[in-house]
Parts: sequence; structure tokens; C-alpha cells
Amino acid sequence: GRLVLPGYGGGASWPGAGIDVEAGILFIPSVTVPIVVALGEGDPGGTNARYIRLGPIYPPGPRGLPLVKPPWGRITAIDLNTGDHLWMSAHGDGPRNHPALKDLNLPALGGGNGMAGGGPLVTKTLLIVNSGGRDVASMDEVASTITAYDKDTGELLAAFGAGVFVTPHGLHVADDGNVWATDFAGNADGTKGHQVHKFSPTGELLLSLGVAGQPGNGPDHLNQPNDVIVAPDGSIFVADGHSGQNLTTDQQMDDARAAGLTGRIVKYSPDGEYIMEW
Repeated sequence: GRLVLPGYGGGASWPGAGIDVEAGILFIPSVTVPIVVALGEGDPGGTNARYIRLGPIYPPGPRGLPLVKPPWGRITAIDLNTGDHLWMSAHGDGPRNHPALKDLNLPALGGGNGMAGGGPLVTKTLLIVNSGGRDVASMDEVASTITAYDKDTGELLAAFGAGVFVTPHGLHVADDGNVWATDFAGNADGTKGHQVHKFSPTGELLLSLGVAGQPGNGPDHLNQPNDVIVAPDGSIFVADGHSGQNLTTDQQMDDARAAGLTGRIVKYSPDGEYIMEW
């Protein structure tokens, strides 16, 4: 195989970017994730290609640490008028509790969020990005946070959601200042995930849609919700479903529905009551 840096899950290829159209500033989350890419013979039963990509293989570094130096995840602000990098801030925090690092009093290491550390949302004063918490109890909690930065300086102002999310995904700030976020995945215990959460501007959990950790395609459940938006009248719209995409035959769709998969838009009332879907 061949060592590739950044891999296809690294760089800025996955998380997307945000833009301040008035100031002409681009905000790009990126991660440094090397991978080993190799080719192998394709299975005629599953592909007509003679060779297919194997892996990915994530090469370990010394003593179980990443192969490359930190920061392993970051947000970079770029002036689109000049091309200058205005600031870079570590996004997330790496394995600082590792025996080789825990006594070094290192700054934020970035990372710990995989490909989930993105989805930037730009407001008048803030840059809000998922999966970027620091100084958390465990690496798992890095990915389960939503972070707010000063968009002019890159200073981390707040992080919330630890213990609530598995993988925060779509973000929306409503006109009333409340923050909405989808929790795209579920945990192994079936106790968290597959929900949409509403937070106050100070991070207080106000409302949750769906059943925690229990995916489904009925009116009470969600299954891998991707995004959420609130209309001016308070109606809530959720784009629900990821694994239920790319189904092209009636049999595939029937099988997917029976398995609880979905691909739909769900409408709720302002207080979270299910109204309809399509």
C-alpha cells in the first residue's frame, strides 16, 4: 500500500466549510489523518471493477499515539480577498491523558472528532462547529460537543452538549437564539443518539425529538437525522435518514422500511408534536 496524508477522511475534504459573505472570510475545519491505501482484486459478485480499494488502514504511531504531530484537528480562517490565513485554532482535543503526554501541560491538541468535526455555522459574531470540545473527561466526549468560537480571533468561547450527543451533525440557530442540533448516530448501549436537540443560547437542553438511542421510521422515532431548521412560524423541519438513501427498487424500499430505515422530511409543531412527513 501507499501512505497518504491527508487521507480521504482528512484535510478539508469531509467536514464542509462556512463563509462570512460580508467580510469575505472562509472558515475551514480540517483534520490530519494519514491512511494507507492499497488495491486488491474485486469480487465479481459485488463489482465489475478488476481492482478495488482496500482499507482504509490507519497506521499507528509510536506508543499508540498518532503518527504525525498535533494539532490533529483545527479551524482555519482565510481572507478570500488576500488569501491570508487570519487565524488557526485547534478544534477538539487529542489523547492528552496518554502516559507520554499527561504531565506535559500541552495546549489544545485538536482532533478526537474524526470526520465528525465540521459543519461550521457562521453568525454575526460567532463560528459554531460540532465536535470540538476541550478538557473533557474522555476522547468520546470530544465528538459529543458543540463549540463556539469568536469568529474574528478564533478564541474558543464555549462548548456544550457533552453527555448528550453521540455525533452532533446538522446545526441551526433559530431567530429566538436557540440552538438546534441533530444527533446523527447511536451509541452501543442504545441510550443516546438518533435525536434532534434544542438548546438555549446558554447551552441548556430544552427539547428533544425522537427516542434516545432507538432508531426507527415511525412518527415517534428518528433514524440518523442529518439536519434541522425552524421556520418563522416555529414549525420544525428535520431531514431524517442516511442509510435509507440510494434505494432504487420497490423491494429495496420495502426491505429498508421493515428494517426501520428512512429518507424523509419530518414536520413538527413548535412544541415538538409530530405533524406530517414526506
